[in-house]
Amino acid sequence: MKKTEAARWRRYSENEGHVFKDVNEVMMAYQTGVVHLHNRIALPARAVNKTGFTEEQNNKYLLTTVGKIIFNGVFPADFPYLNEVTPENLKATPDSEFVPLGTDIKKEFANRKVASEFKKKDLGNLIAAVFDHYKTNGTSDILDSLKDMGYLYSTLAGMTVALSDISVAPNKEALVAEGRKKAEQFNMLRDRGLLTPQEWEAKFSSLWNDVKNDVGNNLMESMARMNPINMMAVSGARGNKNHFTQLAGMRGLMARPTQSKSRKEYQPSIIEVPIYSCFREGMSVSEFFISTHGVRKGLTDTALKTAESGYLTRRLVDVAQEVIIGEEDCGTERGYLVKNIYEDKILRPDEKASIN
Repeated sequence: MKKTEAARWRRYSENEGHVFKDVNEVMMAYQTGVVHLHNRIALPARAVNKTGFTEEQNNKYLLTTVGKIIFNGVFPADFPYLNEVTPENLKATPDSEFVPLGTDIKKEFANRKVASEFKKKDLGNLIAAVFDHYKTNGTSDILDSLKDMGYLYSTLAGMTVALSDISVAPNKEALVAEGRKKAEQFNMLRDRGLLTPQEWEAKFSSLWNDVKNDVGNNLMESMARMNPINMMAVSGARGNKNHFTQLAGMRGLMARPTQSKSRKEYQPSIIEVPIYSCFREGMSVSEFFISTHGVRKGLTDTALKTAESGYLTRRLVDVAQEVIIGEEDCGTERGYLVKNIYEDKILRPDEKASIN
Protein backbone atom coordinates (compact mmCIF):
# COMPACT_ATOMS: atom_id res chain seq x y z
CA MET A 1 0.00 0.00 0.00
CA LYS A 2 2.80 2.44 0.99
CA LYS A 3 4.77 1.63 -2.18
CA THR A 4 1.69 2.31 -4.34
CA GLU A 5 1.07 5.63 -2.57
CA ALA A 6 4.71 6.66 -2.93
CA ALA A 7 4.70 5.76 -6.64
CA ARG A 8 1.56 7.83 -7.17
CA TRP A 9 3.05 10.97 -5.62
CA ARG A 10 6.33 10.39 -7.51
CA ARG A 11 4.29 10.32 -10.72
CA TYR A 12 2.61 13.61 -9.78
CA SER A 13 6.01 15.16 -9.14
CA GLU A 14 7.37 13.99 -12.51
CA ASN A 15 4.37 15.44 -14.35
CA GLU A 16 4.74 18.91 -12.82
CA GLY A 17 5.19 21.22 -15.82
CA HIS A 18 3.72 18.77 -18.35
CA VAL A 19 2.33 20.25 -21.57
CA PHE A 20 -1.10 19.05 -22.71
CA LYS A 21 -2.85 19.36 -26.06
CA ASP A 22 -6.23 20.58 -24.80
CA VAL A 23 -8.64 20.59 -21.84
CA ASN A 24 -9.99 17.09 -22.64
CA GLU A 25 -6.48 15.65 -22.43
CA VAL A 26 -5.95 17.37 -19.08
CA MET A 27 -9.20 15.89 -17.70
CA MET A 28 -8.29 12.43 -19.00
CA ALA A 29 -4.88 12.66 -17.29
CA TYR A 30 -6.51 13.78 -14.03
CA GLN A 31 -9.19 11.07 -14.06
CA THR A 32 -6.60 8.34 -14.74
CA GLY A 33 -4.34 9.53 -11.92
CA VAL A 34 -1.51 10.85 -14.10
CA VAL A 35 -1.69 14.37 -12.62
CA HIS A 36 -2.92 15.85 -9.36
CA LEU A 37 -5.39 18.73 -9.00
CA HIS A 38 -2.53 20.95 -7.84
CA ASN A 39 -0.09 20.05 -10.61
CA ARG A 40 1.10 23.10 -12.54
CA ILE A 41 0.77 22.46 -16.25
CA ALA A 42 0.71 24.25 -19.61
CA LEU A 43 -1.52 23.98 -22.66
CA PRO A 44 -2.03 26.07 -25.82
CA ALA A 45 -4.06 29.14 -24.85
CA ARG A 46 -6.29 28.63 -27.91
CA ALA A 47 -7.45 25.29 -26.42
CA VAL A 48 -9.17 27.06 -23.51
CA ASN A 49 -11.62 28.77 -25.94
CA LYS A 50 -11.61 32.16 -24.24
CA THR A 51 -12.81 34.95 -26.50
CA GLY A 52 -11.08 37.56 -24.32
CA PHE A 53 -7.56 36.33 -25.20
CA THR A 54 -5.64 38.46 -27.69
CA GLU A 55 -4.27 36.91 -30.88
CA GLU A 56 -0.78 37.10 -29.40
CA GLN A 57 -1.92 35.30 -26.23
CA ASN A 58 -3.69 32.60 -28.26
CA ASN A 59 -0.37 31.80 -29.96
CA LYS A 60 1.33 31.06 -26.62
CA TYR A 61 1.14 28.50 -23.81
CA LEU A 62 -1.19 29.27 -20.90
CA LEU A 63 0.40 28.44 -17.52
CA THR A 64 -2.14 27.14 -15.01
CA THR A 65 -3.03 24.12 -12.84
CA VAL A 66 -5.40 21.20 -13.32
CA GLY A 67 -7.70 22.55 -10.60
CA LYS A 68 -7.80 26.04 -12.12
CA ILE A 69 -8.81 24.56 -15.50
CA ILE A 70 -11.73 22.77 -13.84
CA PHE A 71 -12.65 25.91 -11.87
CA ASN A 72 -12.56 28.20 -14.92
CA GLY A 73 -14.73 25.73 -16.86
CA VAL A 74 -17.72 27.03 -14.88
CA PHE A 75 -17.52 30.50 -16.45
CA PRO A 76 -18.63 31.57 -19.95
CA ALA A 77 -16.14 31.96 -22.82
CA ASP A 78 -16.14 35.77 -22.64
CA PHE A 79 -15.16 35.83 -18.91
CA PRO A 80 -11.41 36.22 -18.16
CA TYR A 81 -9.37 33.10 -17.31
CA LEU A 82 -8.34 33.34 -13.65
CA ASN A 83 -5.23 31.95 -12.00
CA GLU A 84 -5.44 34.59 -9.26
CA VAL A 85 -8.34 36.87 -8.32
CA THR A 86 -7.22 40.51 -8.53
CA PRO A 87 -9.09 43.59 -9.82
CA GLU A 88 -6.84 43.61 -12.92
CA ASN A 89 -7.32 39.89 -13.62
CA LEU A 90 -11.11 40.25 -13.39
CA LYS A 91 -10.94 42.62 -16.37
CA ALA A 92 -8.59 40.58 -18.59
CA THR A 93 -6.10 37.70 -18.25
CA PRO A 94 -2.62 39.30 -17.90
CA ASP A 95 0.26 38.53 -20.30
CA SER A 96 2.33 37.20 -17.37
CA GLU A 97 0.22 34.00 -17.43
CA PHE A 98 1.46 33.14 -20.95
CA VAL A 99 4.84 31.99 -22.31
CA PRO A 100 5.99 31.53 -25.94
CA LEU A 101 5.61 28.10 -27.57
CA GLY A 102 8.75 26.03 -27.17
CA THR A 103 9.53 27.34 -23.66
CA ASP A 104 10.95 24.81 -21.19
CA ILE A 105 7.85 24.66 -18.95
CA LYS A 106 9.45 22.64 -16.12
CA LYS A 107 12.26 25.19 -15.86
CA GLU A 108 9.75 28.05 -16.07
CA PHE A 109 7.71 26.68 -13.15
CA ALA A 110 10.86 26.03 -11.11
CA ASN A 111 11.61 29.78 -11.25
CA ARG A 112 7.98 30.89 -10.69
CA LYS A 113 6.28 31.56 -7.39
CA VAL A 114 3.27 29.34 -6.69
CA ALA A 115 0.03 31.27 -7.30
CA SER A 116 -1.99 32.15 -4.22
CA GLU A 117 -5.13 30.21 -3.34
CA PHE A 118 -8.70 31.33 -4.05
CA LYS A 119 -9.92 32.57 -0.68
CA LYS A 120 -13.42 33.35 0.58
CA LYS A 121 -12.97 37.09 -0.08
CA ASP A 122 -11.68 36.32 -3.58
CA LEU A 123 -14.84 34.36 -4.33
CA GLY A 124 -16.94 37.31 -3.12
CA ASN A 125 -15.09 39.67 -5.48
CA LEU A 126 -15.38 37.12 -8.29
CA ILE A 127 -19.15 36.75 -7.85
CA ALA A 128 -19.52 40.56 -7.83
CA ALA A 129 -17.64 40.71 -11.16
CA VAL A 130 -19.82 37.91 -12.57
CA PHE A 131 -22.96 39.82 -11.55
CA ASP A 132 -21.66 42.96 -13.29
CA HIS A 133 -21.14 40.94 -16.48
CA TYR A 134 -24.22 38.70 -16.57
CA LYS A 135 -26.83 40.26 -14.22
CA THR A 136 -29.31 38.12 -12.29
CA ASN A 137 -30.23 35.28 -14.69
CA GLY A 138 -26.70 34.54 -15.88
CA THR A 139 -25.25 34.82 -12.38
CA SER A 140 -27.73 32.33 -10.87
CA ASP A 141 -26.69 29.61 -13.34
CA ILE A 142 -22.98 30.21 -12.68
CA LEU A 143 -23.51 30.18 -8.90
CA ASP A 144 -25.38 26.87 -9.14
CA SER A 145 -22.45 25.36 -11.05
CA LEU A 146 -19.96 26.78 -8.52
CA LYS A 147 -21.98 25.33 -5.63
CA ASP A 148 -22.15 21.86 -7.25
CA MET A 149 -18.42 21.92 -7.96
CA GLY A 150 -17.67 23.03 -4.40
CA TYR A 151 -19.65 20.18 -2.86
CA LEU A 152 -18.14 17.62 -5.24
CA TYR A 153 -14.50 18.54 -4.61
CA SER A 154 -14.92 19.13 -0.87
CA THR A 155 -16.26 15.55 -0.72
CA LEU A 156 -13.32 14.25 -2.75
CA ALA A 157 -10.88 16.18 -0.55
CA GLY A 158 -12.11 14.42 2.61
CA MET A 159 -10.63 17.14 4.83
CA THR A 160 -10.03 16.07 8.43
CA VAL A 161 -8.34 17.60 11.46
CA ALA A 162 -6.20 15.42 13.72
CA LEU A 163 -4.40 16.25 16.95
CA SER A 164 -1.13 15.71 15.08
CA ASP A 165 -1.99 18.63 12.76
CA ILE A 166 -1.74 20.99 15.75
CA SER A 167 1.88 21.59 16.81
CA VAL A 168 2.81 24.12 19.48
CA ALA A 169 4.16 27.42 18.16
CA PRO A 170 7.96 27.59 17.84
CA ASN A 171 9.88 30.21 19.91
CA LYS A 172 6.89 30.45 22.22
CA GLU A 173 8.95 29.98 25.40
CA ALA A 174 11.38 32.76 24.47
CA LEU A 175 8.57 35.21 23.67
CA VAL A 176 6.71 34.41 26.91
CA ALA A 177 9.92 34.74 28.98
CA GLU A 178 10.58 38.17 27.47
CA GLY A 179 6.97 39.19 28.18
CA ARG A 180 7.31 38.10 31.84
CA LYS A 181 10.39 40.29 32.29
CA LYS A 182 8.61 43.37 30.93
CA ALA A 183 5.51 42.57 33.01
CA GLU A 184 7.65 42.51 36.19
CA GLN A 185 8.98 45.97 35.31
CA PHE A 186 5.44 47.33 34.91
CA ASN A 187 4.42 45.76 38.23
CA MET A 188 7.44 47.36 39.95
CA LEU A 189 6.60 50.79 38.49
CA ARG A 190 2.99 50.43 39.68
CA ASP A 191 4.07 49.38 43.21
CA ARG A 192 6.37 52.41 43.42
CA GLY A 193 3.55 54.71 42.37
CA LEU A 194 5.18 55.67 39.06
CA LEU A 195 2.21 54.21 37.17
CA THR A 196 -1.44 54.71 38.04
CA PRO A 197 -3.60 51.55 38.04
CA GLN A 198 -5.21 52.68 34.77
CA GLU A 199 -1.83 53.26 33.09
CA TRP A 200 -0.53 49.93 34.38
CA GLU A 201 -3.56 48.07 33.01
CA ALA A 202 -3.23 49.71 29.57
CA LYS A 203 0.52 48.88 29.32
CA PHE A 204 0.06 45.37 30.79
CA SER A 205 -2.78 44.53 28.36
CA SER A 206 -0.85 45.93 25.39
CA LEU A 207 2.25 43.92 26.35
CA TRP A 208 0.50 40.54 26.52
CA ASN A 209 -1.60 41.23 23.46
CA ASP A 210 1.62 41.90 21.53
CA VAL A 211 3.22 38.71 22.89
CA LYS A 212 0.13 36.70 21.96
CA ASN A 213 0.12 38.20 18.44
CA ASP A 214 3.82 37.35 17.99
CA VAL A 215 3.19 33.77 19.13
CA GLY A 216 0.22 33.56 16.72
CA ASN A 217 2.26 34.90 13.80
CA ASN A 218 5.04 32.38 14.48
CA LEU A 219 2.47 29.61 14.66
CA MET A 220 0.80 30.47 11.33
CA GLU A 221 4.17 30.93 9.57
CA SER A 222 5.42 27.56 10.84
CA MET A 223 2.38 25.64 9.55
CA ALA A 224 2.79 23.72 6.30
CA ARG A 225 0.80 25.11 3.36
CA MET A 226 -1.24 21.89 3.11
CA ASN A 227 -1.89 21.60 6.85
CA PRO A 228 -5.71 21.25 7.20
CA ILE A 229 -5.87 23.85 9.99
CA ASN A 230 -3.78 26.30 7.96
CA MET A 231 -5.99 25.71 4.90
CA MET A 232 -9.09 26.28 7.02
CA ALA A 233 -7.79 29.63 8.30
CA VAL A 234 -6.19 30.94 5.08
CA SER A 235 -9.20 30.08 2.91
CA GLY A 236 -11.55 31.93 5.26
CA ALA A 237 -13.77 28.86 5.72
CA ARG A 238 -13.65 28.74 9.54
CA GLY A 239 -11.57 30.22 12.31
CA ASN A 240 -8.92 32.91 12.38
CA LYS A 241 -5.44 33.48 13.79
CA ASN A 242 -6.80 34.22 17.28
CA HIS A 243 -8.60 30.85 17.48
CA PHE A 244 -5.52 28.88 16.41
CA THR A 245 -3.30 30.90 18.76
CA GLN A 246 -5.43 29.64 21.65
CA LEU A 247 -5.22 26.10 20.26
CA ALA A 248 -1.45 25.90 19.80
CA GLY A 249 0.03 29.18 21.10
CA MET A 250 -1.16 30.78 24.35
CA ARG A 251 -4.54 31.84 25.68
CA GLY A 252 -3.33 35.17 27.07
CA LEU A 253 -5.20 37.54 29.39
CA MET A 254 -8.67 36.76 30.70
CA ALA A 255 -11.42 39.25 31.59
CA ARG A 256 -12.07 39.75 35.29
CA PRO A 257 -15.56 38.78 36.59
CA THR A 258 -18.09 41.59 37.21
CA GLN A 259 -16.57 44.26 39.42
CA SER A 260 -17.88 44.87 42.91
CA LYS A 261 -19.70 48.22 43.14
CA SER A 262 -19.14 48.49 46.90
CA ARG A 263 -15.37 48.91 46.46
CA LYS A 264 -14.41 52.53 45.82
CA GLU A 265 -10.86 52.08 44.47
CA TYR A 266 -10.13 51.31 40.82
CA GLN A 267 -10.45 47.65 39.85
CA PRO A 268 -8.70 46.28 36.73
CA SER A 269 -10.91 44.71 34.07
CA ILE A 270 -8.37 41.89 33.53
CA ILE A 271 -6.98 39.10 35.70
CA GLU A 272 -3.33 39.94 36.37
CA VAL A 273 -1.98 36.47 35.57
CA PRO A 274 -2.14 35.59 31.86
CA ILE A 275 -2.67 32.00 30.76
CA TYR A 276 0.66 30.96 29.22
CA SER A 277 -0.54 27.50 28.11
CA CYS A 278 -2.64 26.56 25.10
CA PHE A 279 -5.26 23.85 24.61
CA ARG A 280 -2.75 21.59 22.84
CA GLU A 281 -0.36 21.63 25.81
CA GLY A 282 -3.10 21.53 28.41
CA MET A 283 -3.67 24.00 31.26
CA SER A 284 -2.74 23.79 34.90
CA VAL A 285 -5.46 23.72 37.58
CA SER A 286 -5.08 27.45 38.31
CA GLU A 287 -5.10 28.35 34.60
CA PHE A 288 -8.20 26.24 34.05
CA PHE A 289 -9.95 27.97 36.96
CA ILE A 290 -9.01 31.45 35.65
CA SER A 291 -10.26 30.65 32.14
CA THR A 292 -13.70 29.51 33.38
CA HIS A 293 -14.72 33.12 34.10
CA GLY A 294 -14.29 34.14 30.46
CA VAL A 295 -15.97 31.03 29.10
CA ARG A 296 -19.03 31.46 31.33
CA LYS A 297 -19.30 35.15 30.45
CA GLY A 298 -19.07 34.38 26.73
CA LEU A 299 -21.82 31.75 26.83
CA THR A 300 -24.09 33.98 28.93
CA ASP A 301 -23.61 36.98 26.63
CA THR A 302 -24.36 34.85 23.58
CA ALA A 303 -27.64 33.62 25.08
CA LEU A 304 -28.73 37.12 26.13
CA LYS A 305 -27.80 38.72 22.79
CA THR A 306 -29.79 36.09 20.88
CA ALA A 307 -32.91 36.77 22.93
CA GLU A 308 -32.51 40.55 22.68
CA SER A 309 -31.92 40.61 18.92
CA GLY A 310 -34.91 38.33 18.34
CA TYR A 311 -37.18 40.57 20.38
CA LEU A 312 -35.82 43.70 18.61
CA THR A 313 -36.55 42.14 15.21
CA ARG A 314 -40.11 41.38 16.25
CA ARG A 315 -40.69 44.98 17.42
CA LEU A 316 -39.23 46.39 14.20
CA VAL A 317 -41.55 44.22 12.10
CA ASP A 318 -44.54 45.28 14.18
CA VAL A 319 -43.68 48.97 13.66
CA ALA A 320 -43.06 48.47 9.93
CA GLN A 321 -46.57 47.03 9.47
CA GLU A 322 -47.93 50.54 10.06
CA VAL A 323 -45.85 52.30 7.37
CA ILE A 324 -45.81 49.83 4.48
CA ILE A 325 -47.96 50.95 1.51
CA GLY A 326 -49.61 47.91 0.03
CA GLU A 327 -51.22 49.46 -3.07
CA GLU A 328 -49.71 51.07 -6.16
CA ASP A 329 -51.72 54.30 -5.98
CA CYS A 330 -53.85 55.17 -2.96
CA GLY A 331 -55.27 58.28 -4.69
CA THR A 332 -53.92 60.99 -2.40
CA GLU A 333 -52.42 64.19 -3.83
CA ARG A 334 -50.16 64.76 -0.85
CA GLY A 335 -46.71 63.17 -1.22
CA TYR A 336 -43.24 63.40 -2.69
CA LEU A 337 -41.97 62.13 -6.04
CA VAL A 338 -38.93 59.90 -5.42
CA LYS A 339 -36.60 58.60 -8.13
CA ASN A 340 -34.68 55.35 -7.81
CA ILE A 341 -30.95 55.86 -8.35
CA TYR A 342 -28.57 53.01 -9.16
CA GLU A 343 -24.89 53.78 -9.79
CA ASP A 344 -25.67 57.50 -10.30
CA LYS A 345 -28.10 56.74 -13.14
CA ILE A 346 -31.76 57.75 -12.86
CA LEU A 347 -34.16 55.10 -14.08
CA ARG A 348 -36.77 55.51 -16.84
CA PRO A 349 -39.94 57.55 -16.03
CA ASP A 350 -42.05 54.39 -15.98
CA GLU A 351 -39.80 52.98 -13.23
CA LYS A 352 -40.23 55.94 -10.90
CA ALA A 353 -42.01 55.38 -7.63
CA SER A 354 -44.19 57.71 -5.61
CA ILE A 355 -44.20 57.53 -1.81
CA ASN A 356 -47.24 59.06 -0.08
